[in-house]
Amino acid sequence: MKQLEINNLQKIFGIFEAVKKINFSISENQTVALLGPNGCGKTTTIAMILGLITPTSGTITINNKILTKDHHYLAKMNFASPYVELPKKLKVIENLKVFRYALHPRQCSPCASSKLLEDGAFSVSVRAVSSQ
Repeated sequence: MKQLEINNLQKIFGIFEAVKKINFSISENQTVALLGPNGCGKTTTIAMILGLITPTSGTITINNKILTKDHHYLAKMNFASPYVELPKKLKVIENLKVFRYALHPRQCSPCASSKLLEDGAFSVSVRAVSSQ
């Protein structure tokens, strides 16, 4: 059974075609690596699968369901980016708590996150991002 199927997936930024109508599928218990030189669209492809970027065209199917712009599969996926720099002074559980607080501040205890800041474990800068 195919867990993930990519059909004619394309992403264009302005006049630059970052992903050029690619096709592939991943079956259950199969491991796949996306390989290629810098700028060939690997990260953009992953971002579209995760729902972080909307494809220009093509379809992404997970478990026989075509993903739409407002899909909820992201909550069930795990992705570790090599570009994320975590504070080295924190334990793994502390990093997870910090990122949980950053993503879901209303669901977390502010005292726990404040304690990490007070201990000097890391510094935080917050900036507003507008969605258009």
